Amino acid sequence: MPGKPRPVCVELHKGGKELSFISKVKATVEKYRMLQKGDEVIVGVSGGLDSVVLLHVLMALRDDFDLSFVVAHMDHGIRGEESRRDADFVRDLAQDLGLRFETAVIDVPALARRERISLQEAAREARYDFYEEVRKKYHGQKVSLGQTADDQAETILMRVIRGASLRGLKGIPPVREGGYIRPLIEVSREEVERFADEEGLSFITDSSNIKDIYLRNKVRHDLIPHIEREYNPRIRVGLTRMASILSREDDYLDRKTEEIMAGLIKGDGEELSLDIPGLMVFHEAMWYRVLQKMLAIVLGGDLRRIKTAHLDAIFRLLVHRAPNKVLCLPQGIHAEKHYTELFIRRGRPPAVYPFEYIVDVPGVTPLEGLGKKLVTRIEREERGGPMDIDAKVAYLDDDKLTHPLILRSFEEGDRFVPLGMKGHKKLKDFFIDAKVPKALRRCIPLLISGGTVVWVVGYRVNECFKFTEGSKRVLRAEYLDYP
Repeated sequence: MPGKPRPVCVELHKGGKELSFISKVKATVEKYRMLQKGDEVIVGVSGGLDSVVLLHVLMALRDDFDLSFVVAHMDHGIRGEESRRDADFVRDLAQDLGLRFETAVIDVPALARRERISLQEAAREARYDFYEEVRKKYHGQKVSLGQTADDQAETILMRVIRGASLRGLKGIPPVREGGYIRPLIEVSREEVERFADEEGLSFITDSSNIKDIYLRNKVRHDLIPHIEREYNPRIRVGLTRMASILSREDDYLDRKTEEIMAGLIKGDGEELSLDIPGLMVFHEAMWYRVLQKMLAIVLGGDLRRIKTAHLDAIFRLLVHRAPNKVLCLPQGIHAEKHYTELFIRRGRPPAVYPFEYIVDVPGVTPLEGLGKKLVTRIEREERGGPMDIDAKVAYLDDDKLTHPLILRSFEEGDRFVPLGMKGHKKLKDFFIDAKVPKALRRCIPLLISGGTVVWVVGYRVNECFKFTEGSKRVLRAEYLDYP
């Protein structure tokens, strides 16, 4: 129901039927100690239902906690005139409430292309960067966001679909490190809608929220209603309860991880070392937690680009028979194994050790230690027959590949079926036939799928993985100079 913002009476918490909603939010705030007396709070307001209600509820609690507010609104640069309408709406709302207002326009599509991430990831990164800028400007203690219990249920279900870890299945934290709080996290969207309706609050509707092109919208509009009709009418309550239980268990495991790390980890934030044999005496579940904690320390808590595949690769590095090997990771860090020690370091990796990279598909994988990069994309258009062979470009049948793909150096015993042949050939013999100097063989990357060599980069594709006329998805990989 768009229109001029109508502020709610900030005395609601002192009486009336709306008391139960305000009191419920206040109970959440006190339960998680979200606010302290005198806090300067940056309130993220998109202009939508949840954020408008959040702002009015915080205004209702202002005197209880002696709060002051800054309204922060970011234009993602995606929806054109609609985005400008949203910014004007929020500016008017802040003015009517007598609050300070900050806004910024960020070209999120350009950011997504530059960082090689999805539009949703880019938007999230841009928002948090904007909130941090506003917080620093006003010396804010808290940043308040408007996610509800329904958002929590949707997030958990999305992570179940994608295959998340225990930490992921905790869902959205009510309080996040760095002072991010979510006061509405224990109230339902239905309760939020009822409150807005009873108070006659104006808000705007983001057209992208009703389009089923995003996974969250499909979960919200299709999957959860179907589960409620056919399986469990209280699925939202069940998912949020599960998140609460898993959050407690994860907190306990976090404390145990800290205890383990105290005796195994040395170094500062730029470089950490791990005693590998010391770690191996603990359960495998704790290995992953220790590794993730090490990455978080070196990256300053920013694990946005670190995936399960990267943790799996570090684990393989720990148990690999090679005494020395380097694994290149996103965000400018790498892991090096030296006999019984593992090092997580910032900076350019050395090129002298055996190496391993996780390949971004589609995307660009920098091979900084080699001065190269691998650019990949998926092509779905039909192809009429064999294409010209370029040693620096490979076309592979993606349906035959096992992801994630890995780029690593040559190892003794490697073999593959060279393009145009029927039988396997040892890489050592292939290099001899191709007259590759022995000193250079371990600098030639091999593209690996499920443990199998699918491309000797710059030389030959594996016959078993070449694209054919019937290939529906073709992976194109190109080996180029870096950057």
